Amino acid sequence: MISSLRYARERGIVSPAATRLFNEWTDVAESEIPSRQPERNKRAILLNIERARVYRDAGYFDYAKDNYEGALVQLGNEVDREFSEETAEIVYLELGALPQN
Repeated sequence: MISSLRYARERGIVSPAATRLFNEWTDVAESEIPSRQPERNKRAILLNIERARVYRDAGYFDYAKDNYEGALVQLGNEVDREFSEETAEIVYLELGALPQN
């Protein structure tokens, strides 16, 4: 999936196949998030981070930044402070490593 997204980005094309693949992956990942708290919030946060990594690895740095920042907003609302602090540290490191415009 990452190579398909990267290929399309590098050639400046919109690839319906790559977009469909990414959307299907997202749909499956979202369907696997449990419906009950507190696990639901944690899994949603981790999905945003994973989605940011996919975008980052494909070279879509603006989209990656958006998803990392979304995870940070969610972490600000997380009740489990230990999880929140440890995960935020990772997000800040990865966000800081993105190329700057």
